[in-house]
Amino acid sequence: MKHVTLLACLLMASIPGAMAQFTPLGNASQTSTACFTITPNAAGQAGAIWHSQTIDLTRPFDVFATLFLGCADGGADGIVFVMHDQPVAIGLTGGGMGYQGINNSVAVEFDTWQNTNKGDPFQDHVAVVSNGDNNHNGPGNLAGPVPIIPTGGNVETCNFRNVRISWDPAGDSLSVWVNCDQRITYVGDIVNTIFGGNSIVYWGFVSSTGAASNLHQVCVTDFNNYSPITMCFPDTVQVSAGPGTANGLTTTYTWTPATGLSNVSIRNPLLHPDTTTTFSVDVADGCGITRTRSWEVTVGYDSILTVDLGPDTILCSGQTLDLDIYTPGISYLWSDGLTDSARTVAVADTYWVETSNFCGTFRDTVIVNTDDTPDVNLGNDTTFCQGDTLTLDATSSNATYAWQDNSGLPTFSTPTGGIYFVRVENSCGIDRDTILLSVTTPPPAFSMGPDTVLCDGNNWVIDVTDPIATSYLWQDGAAMPTFDVQVPGVYRVEVGNKCGAVSDTILIDYDSTPTVDLGPDTVLCQGQSYLFNVAFSPYTSYLWQDNSTSPVYTVINAGNYAVTLTNGCGTATDNVDITYLQPPPDPFLGNDTVLCGGSLILNSGLGGYSYLWQDGSTNPTLTVSTEATYSLRVSNKCGSEQDTIVVGFETIPEVDLGNDTTICEGQSILLNAIYSRSFYEWENGFTGPLRNIQSQGTYEVRVFNLCGETRDQINITVLPFPESVDLGGDQTLCIGDSLLLDATQPGFSYQWQNGSAEPQYLVRFDGTYSVRVGNACGTEVDQIRVTYLSVPEVELGEDQVICDGEPVRLDGTSPTSDVRYAWENGNTSPIRTIDEPGLYRLTVSNGCESVTDSVTVTLRDCNCVVHVPTGFSPNDDGENDEYYWAFACNLQAANFRIFDRWGQLVFQSTDPASRWNGTLPDGRQAPEGVYVWVLDFSYIGVTEATVGDQKSGTVTLLR
Repeated sequence: MKHVTLLACLLMASIPGAMAQFTPLGNASQTSTACFTITPNAAGQAGAIWHSQTIDLTRPFDVFATLFLGCADGGADGIVFVMHDQPVAIGLTGGGMGYQGINNSVAVEFDTWQNTNKGDPFQDHVAVVSNGDNNHNGPGNLAGPVPIIPTGGNVETCNFRNVRISWDPAGDSLSVWVNCDQRITYVGDIVNTIFGGNSIVYWGFVSSTGAASNLHQVCVTDFNNYSPITMCFPDTVQVSAGPGTANGLTTTYTWTPATGLSNVSIRNPLLHPDTTTTFSVDVADGCGITRTRSWEVTVGYDSILTVDLGPDTILCSGQTLDLDIYTPGISYLWSDGLTDSARTVAVADTYWVETSNFCGTFRDTVIVNTDDTPDVNLGNDTTFCQGDTLTLDATSSNATYAWQDNSGLPTFSTPTGGIYFVRVENSCGIDRDTILLSVTTPPPAFSMGPDTVLCDGNNWVIDVTDPIATSYLWQDGAAMPTFDVQVPGVYRVEVGNKCGAVSDTILIDYDSTPTVDLGPDTVLCQGQSYLFNVAFSPYTSYLWQDNSTSPVYTVINAGNYAVTLTNGCGTATDNVDITYLQPPPDPFLGNDTVLCGGSLILNSGLGGYSYLWQDGSTNPTLTVSTEATYSLRVSNKCGSEQDTIVVGFETIPEVDLGNDTTICEGQSILLNAIYSRSFYEWENGFTGPLRNIQSQGTYEVRVFNLCGETRDQINITVLPFPESVDLGGDQTLCIGDSLLLDATQPGFSYQWQNGSAEPQYLVRFDGTYSVRVGNACGTEVDQIRVTYLSVPEVELGEDQVICDGEPVRLDGTSPTSDVRYAWENGNTSPIRTIDEPGLYRLTVSNGCESVTDSVTVTLRDCNCVVHVPTGFSPNDDGENDEYYWAFACNLQAANFRIFDRWGQLVFQSTDPASRWNGTLPDGRQAPEGVYVWVLDFSYIGVTEATVGDQKSGTVTLLR
């Protein structure tokens, strides 16, 4: 029995990453299939594009892109390539370049603005930075900065520049190329040091502008992480080796091995291997740069999945079935969860196996049943009861039967005795058996006699033998026809055979020669009674000295008491004397007393009793030499009495007022001379044990009692508190000035902010100064802030040339704080907008000094209007098929140029009437996309002078 499921192979191929989806954020927008404006040419912009496909840093990757860094030299701020452990982010604007603050990241920055506070060089530069920190003086700087181009020149030239960013996990190296030049390489374990061991990261480009601006654009031309490929034969898959480092230069591709490739020398061949293969490609471009990349292609087949477990099968006892379906390159799953390709089965079951690879799944099933050689057992020869019918069973699987009377059923019923025979046969063999049957009746009723009492040491054998009985069952499980009785109890036996059973019960008890012990002669206390209980057995009689016959007897008077016990096994007698006793009288230890040294013997005056003192001693007397309460308990078995005495001891007093000490003004100290049962006399006649002191001086006390006296004295010194400290208000000084701070208070200690212990401190530098004045009683603190004014700075920049009607902004903001501004016209703002020619002067001053800078503004004739479209569609539909420009002025000369995204010239004309029809210099149609135009021109202005100018922008070509 078979069930087959075959799934179609799933083709997994490498898709060039540049064609996958980007997510624009902030001010970013998409301009064509793979091109984006990250920030428009405006101040305070921030944008980002993040790719939906992650990078696996355990494999190499290449990102190919063209960067447009603007047209304005001195524009800001640049573009950053970022790898991040989160899918999307934009950092700070301006000098942050849209990257600052993006933690857990590695980035390549292309920076066109010099931020001196971040360690930027004056050239447009590239660097590798980390963790959202693009400060080249900080810990986030990993490599660089170096100039973006080897000459160190300006890259804000309205040109797209080719960029390649590559990662090699074998060497932990991240390298950056600009056009043909490898500009920077960083080597480091970024997976563990930056990303916490996570090799899967997101990637994209971010950018920002600040007060200055530029147009920032990115076109991603190719991305590949060289992922392994799995395919099912005979499918094909296309891969891309990416472009060369610089487009426009000849690039060669060399693939190996040739088997399984559609072409060994193109960028994106079709792979169609018939077995698992690793394909490698060497990419060499006109820059002399060669890179090698590899794809691991695993090939599977759906034809190898077909298996056959064979027909359904019956196994005889001891037989097995081998199921072996081994085929290389597939996996196996059996119905019981095993995954081997071969197995041996020996039990009945339904077995299925599922074979699978990435091309699909196939299943086959086989049903296995088992059978045994017949094993007939009609049982031992047996006896059954008269009137019963016995059924003999020879049942065996898949068998035929032949009894002694030729009947063919698996069972045979017989009501009479005799010899019976059966023959059983199946596909695994033949077996036979014979049995002899006899008929019998149940045993008759019987009796073990009346209940009986035996004496200790005697025994009795009960015999219930019956010739037709086949079983005996006694109360304890014994199975003999006789039972040896040795202990009292109820004895029961059941006598039976297979036809029935009868039973009988007998009670047998034991008795022994009686014993009695009334105990030793006993002393009782007056009023007590005593109970004798001499019960022995149910079969015993009792006789006391007063002829009473109960086993229990109560004594309430002194005398001799006797009892006799009698039963069928013998007699026993005992007697005892009982006397009565009085409790002890009260002891007397004497009256409470006080001793001055020596010891005292305490005695109760009573003899013949037991004694217990408070300390656990048991002598009739106790010698004491310490002050305490003493007690004695006098006892006998009939009671106890107790007395207590308090003994006090006096010694020469002890007094300690402590060491000479110091207290603070307004505080007090308590002098303690307490000694038990003593008297006190101080130097001023005071007679109390406690004295509260607040004044400086020498104090003495005499402590005395019956045993003697002791004296002690103490010297007490009083300290004052420090006065408050005032260093004066915060002060502002000019450079070169000094300030003397004075905190003098005689008799106190000093601590300045630098650890100085002098009462005065001379200030020569900017800072916060503090002093602590104090002693053991307290501390006073004050501080003062001293600020030194720096020499003001002002920089208005180079002289300016402006067009008529176009204002210019002069910014003289000084980096020095707390300054005042004064222009030649009395204006006090640091920033001023100018729309007329002239000499402009700004003076910046503070309390210490003044500095002045000036700038000359010249007016230029700019009266020429140029119109350049933003797009056209050369698709021969008669509408907008050509691209041209127009002007409104007295034009003298012009040079109009159009460049592709790699900076290659695709069209040039000095005649405004000449139009571009969307073809390349070699006659091919130019691809859709964004192109950059640059127009250099001169004209006769309103002043009749010749004026030169330049304009630039972008045009989108659509077909």
